[in-house]
Amino acid sequence: MKKVICLLLIAVLMLCGCGTKIEEKKGTSASAPSKEPTSVSAASIEKSSVSVKNKKATPACVKIKKVAANYFSGKELKGIKVQEKSIIDKNKYFSCNIKYPIFMGEKYKSFNKLVEKVVREKSSYNEFFGSSKDDEDYPYHSKIEVSYKVRKLTNQFISISFEGSISSGHMCHVYNIIFCINYDLQNENDIKLSDVVSDMDDFFKQMPKAIKNQMKEKDVVKDYQHAWKSYKKKELKKSHDFYICDGKLYCLVQIPAGSGPYEFVGISKSKL
Repeated sequence: MKKVICLLLIAVLMLCGCGTKIEEKKGTSASAPSKEPTSVSAASIEKSSVSVKNKKATPACVKIKKVAANYFSGKELKGIKVQEKSIIDKNKYFSCNIKYPIFMGEKYKSFNKLVEKVVREKSSYNEFFGSSKDDEDYPYHSKIEVSYKVRKLTNQFISISFEGSISSGHMCHVYNIIFCINYDLQNENDIKLSDVVSDMDDFFKQMPKAIKNQMKEKDVVKDYQHAWKSYKKKELKKSHDFYICDGKLYCLVQIPAGSGPYEFVGISKSKL
């Protein structure tokens, strides 16, 4: 009898042990699959987001003429003496403060003459209003302010941008004054865009890409790309609205209307 009881107890204990193992196995097999797919999917999502962030935009390039290659290269000159001049004029109807540089040295003589001529033409009162600054029938006070930046200065080439504004009591907006002077010192030539760019058709196609690469907001990109499409290639060839700096050509893109926002959009030169 005792043997029977012992055998029954052993059988019960064995059954309890097997049930526990079965439950443990079931618990392990049920929990493992649920965690593993989650961790894998999270990692894949993270990797995909990183790859999107690290994806580099395709650079826009402009084909340049061989003679213009030196405009992009050359050692930047330092220690050149520059005298800052100002055209200051004021009466009860009008005031202006137009700053421009005069470079010291005989080699800059023709360039300095060009600067003074262009600055006076681009920033003149009559240029905007078509009337005299002393006209008593024009009682609205007007103001012109222009400053400059030397973008590149080498033994062969100078590139300067001028930016400012003109306002008047009768105008709803402040109007932009933007222009550039690019000058070949060796040949004493005023440089226009067609003197630098070898393929204007390709340049026209590349600029929307350069706009997209430089600007981040989609709406802003669309506005500037739309503005660029309104430019005419024939006018661009004669344009001086660009400067060269840090191995890039920066071309002016302005939202239509003089009071609209503007940006100098940089585009790299392609290899010759």
